[in-house]
Amino acid sequence: MSLCRSRVVPPLSFSIASKIMFIGMIGTSSQIMYYVGVSYSSPTLASSIANLGPAFTFILAIIFRMEKIAAKSRSSQAKVVGSIISITGAFVLTLYKGHSIIKAHSHDLSIPLQHPFSFLKSGDADWVIAGILLTAECLIGSLCYIVQADVLKVFPDEVTIVLFYNVTSTVMSTLVALFAVPNANAWKVGLNISLISIICTVRYLSKLTAAAL
Repeated sequence: MSLCRSRVVPPLSFSIASKIMFIGMIGTSSQIMYYVGVSYSSPTLASSIANLGPAFTFILAIIFRMEKIAAKSRSSQAKVVGSIISITGAFVLTLYKGHSIIKAHSHDLSIPLQHPFSFLKSGDADWVIAGILLTAECLIGSLCYIVQADVLKVFPDEVTIVLFYNVTSTVMSTLVALFAVPNANAWKVGLNISLISIICTVRYLSKLTAAAL
C-alpha cells in the first residue's frame, strides 16, 4: 500500500475511466457466460475449455503487439508449444468425452428443416451451446487482461481500477440478475448453503484483490 501512495499517478481522465468500466463490463460478461455455460453442460467441460485462456491471451497479445515471437528464443518456443497443447487438450477432451451431437444421415428429403439447429440431437444441443459460451468466455476474459495491461501502462493505480471495476460489475450484475430472476422471494438468503457460498465468494474475491494490490 505504501508503494501505491508513493507512486505518481496521472489524473483520471474520461478516456481512462471509460476503459476501466469497459474492463468491468467484459469481465462481468465473461463470468455470466461461464455460469450459463456450466448450467448447460458440466464442470468437466468448463474445466477443459478453461485451458484455452492462456492460449487466447498469448494470441491476443501478439495481435495487439504486446508480445513478440523470436524463433530462436526458448521462451517464445515454450509459449507457442504451450498454446498448441492447451488448444489441443481442450478440443480433445471436449470431442472425446463429449456427447454425440450430429444426427445420423437421413435419406428422407421430404421433411424440411424446422430451424437452423435441427441437425443437432435435441438432448445434446445444450452441449454445443455450452461449448460456444465457454469458449467465448475464455476469449473475452483474455481480452480483459489485454485491456487491463494497456490501462496499467498509462494509469498505474490498482486501487482506483479495482474500485471502478467492482462498481461497474456490481451495477451490471444487478441489472442482469433482476432481469433474469424477477421474483423477489428468490433473493431471500437464509441459514443454508446459499449464505455459505456468498461468504466464501466474498472472502475469495477479497484475497484476490489484496494479492493484486
